[in-house]
Amino acid sequence: MSTIEKRTAASTDDCTCYWNGSTWVMSTNDGDAHCVGYYSAAIAKQGTGERYLNITIPPGSTINAAYIQFRCNPTYPKSGTTVNCRIIGDDEDDAATFSDLANYQSRRGTSVGGANNDKRTTAYVDWDNLAAWSVGNDYQSPDIKTVIQEIIDRPGWQSGNAIALFWDDHDDRSSHGSDIRRAAVSYDKDTATAPLLHIEYTEPYQELVATLVTQTISIGTPDIERMLRVLEASLVTQTISIGSAEIERLLRILEASLVTQSMTAYSADISLVQHWQRMVTLREALTGKAGKFLIVNDDENGFTFSE
Repeated sequence: MSTIEKRTAASTDDCTCYWNGSTWVMSTNDGDAHCVGYYSAAIAKQGTGERYLNITIPPGSTINAAYIQFRCNPTYPKSGTTVNCRIIGDDEDDAATFSDLANYQSRRGTSVGGANNDKRTTAYVDWDNLAAWSVGNDYQSPDIKTVIQEIIDRPGWQSGNAIALFWDDHDDRSSHGSDIRRAAVSYDKDTATAPLLHIEYTEPYQELVATLVTQTISIGTPDIERMLRVLEASLVTQTISIGSAEIERLLRILEASLVTQSMTAYSADISLVQHWQRMVTLREALTGKAGKFLIVNDDENGFTFSE
């Protein structure tokens, strides 16, 4: 399992949005405050957006855990009655930085006056009944792995893309009163303690390696056949972009699974040899590396082969 952590890295990569009583107001220059909740009738339904760059998670990875960490803003250590908020994702392959209200509305959706919800994730996580925050402390959201998984599972997702998330009470679920909100340090306040995204994930090839090592699943010829077909299909249709390094790892896993099988094959099992030969062809085509040759002998014990 691997871990990645990223903070917002530019002034326009975090923003605030609120309802002023008659219209929505959005700003990318949020000063020192990054707030959610209710302040007054003129600053209500407060929320924020955060963008995190260079999320190097390969397509097909499994998200094991994720959270956003916020540092309590020393200027606004609020402990108001009930603050309820929500974390939802920007459902795009490579999230852009925030620009203006129209851009924010198109991404956050109907909760802030947007035309539709096409660009927000189906998955979201409610973070309700936030206890009082204390100056200098960090606070982690509940697990948001379902939100991150939905973005990573997009067909156009690539390692190194950006992810944008929304932390808000745009649906007005917090108590109404005087300054009922939680305030976090923003990028403009302190870059070192700006919002931080933490993700723990398992890459596809790591899962296969773990399977081979633990032997929890026996990989037989049909499974190898399916894996080879997936590799070949991705090359032909080009619907999946797989770098040579990732293919190289997959081929090594396939080789390992073949080597652990019996090295004696009768006529009915000669397809095992064919699988290996196809891997050699794939290796040479994809990586430009010389493949392995097989020596096949036909004797009274059946077909035997070796490198």
